[in-house]
Amino acid sequence: MAQALYANVAVVNSKEHKDLKIKPINHFRYATKIQSCPISDIEFFPCSLSHPIMFAKGEDGSIVPLALMGLERETNQFVDGDGVWKEGEYMPAFLRRYPFIMVRDPENTRMVVGLDMDAEGVNSDEGRELFDGEGEASEFSKSAMKFLTDFQEAFDRTQNFLKKMEELDLFDDAVFNWEFKGVTSSFGGFMRIDEKKLDELDDEALTSLTRSGHYKLIVAHLVSLRRFQRLVDWKMRSAE
Repeated sequence: MAQALYANVAVVNSKEHKDLKIKPINHFRYATKIQSCPISDIEFFPCSLSHPIMFAKGEDGSIVPLALMGLERETNQFVDGDGVWKEGEYMPAFLRRYPFIMVRDPENTRMVVGLDMDAEGVNSDEGRELFDGEGEASEFSKSAMKFLTDFQEAFDRTQNFLKKMEELDLFDDAVFNWEFKGVTSSFGGFMRIDEKKLDELDDEALTSLTRSGHYKLIVAHLVSLRRFQRLVDWKMRSAE
């Protein structure tokens, strides 16, 4: 359900991009049409305070945890018309890393740093340099690479949690219904942890979930689902 954010990604290298600079972007208009985006396990707690956390199947059939940001397609209710993110609300790392991204190298042998060349702020005149005079990665680039690496490692680690949920058959299709101006609408196409199935697990399974830290992620997910109603409330207030 995460809409495309990157339009023209290229693998960053000192030969082709030695003069490239990144001018800071002081708004989040690039995220206005991002209805949902992937999150990692370390984001479940802060994310649960702002967004419903749901699960959906990707194109390859794998399950992905997502932070929901809007009830309607290509709508992000956390960003206003000026590109200002709602104060005090969590912004997923998926969006904070933009315009950088980790991609496979041309030989498909390892993950390397990519950059959306069409992103606002990417230019050759002003901003933070990607490379120094010797063609080495600048401190700015190193900081971006660390953020990307940490994000990728956390996302890869989250796969263990998802596999365990599938193994225990805890996922269940879900639908959220609400009424707006007398019209009943539904939000579906996602999965949640089935609380009944969770309650029926034996002591051994529950102990394993607790010791692995997975049970805490389940709780964060279940608590976050109450944030659906807040999205409805925001929608109603905006229509007044």
